[in-house]
Amino acid sequence: MIRSVNHVTVPDGWIVLDTLSTMTAGSSVGPALGLLAAAVAIIALGLTVDRRPLALILAFLVLPIGLLFLVSHALRPAWHLQNFVVILPILTLILAAALVTLYRTFRGRRLRMTLVLAAAALVLVMAERGRELAAAPKPNVFQTLAGALRAQAEPGDTILATDNFAFWSLARYAAGPR
Repeated sequence: MIRSVNHVTVPDGWIVLDTLSTMTAGSSVGPALGLLAAAVAIIALGLTVDRRPLALILAFLVLPIGLLFLVSHALRPAWHLQNFVVILPILTLILAAALVTLYRTFRGRRLRMTLVLAAAALVLVMAERGRELAAAPKPNVFQTLAGALRAQAEPGDTILATDNFAFWSLARYAAGPR
């Protein structure tokens, strides 16, 4: 029998919010939730002026998140932040399109300048937060988890502890057939 350890989960509302704020600002604490709220407000305000990006939002943001939410609840846990990496470029483009739409819509110089400064602040804070997260050490606990599994192993069990650079599908092939 093959036993494995992974860190996918069945999401609830807080986990979904944590994932969205982590994708937006790299964290789920205070300022990141504010940045998520700002991004959602900018996109929503942009949609009131131009509804063309709505199909992109539904197809590339709502649908993947909704499907993975349903799969996690109906079949098996599958919710993990890495599954949403493909959403980030679309999220960035939709946010940029909303900002451009709002900039073109508002006529006042002061209002336009406020919008540009708010967008620049949002980008700078997101970039700084990403730099901080990239610099933070990430401990590898796979050997610890493998040790815990070895302690509970029964005769014939296979325990595979891959390094964190290994892609999951390659690790699955290395484990072999069941």
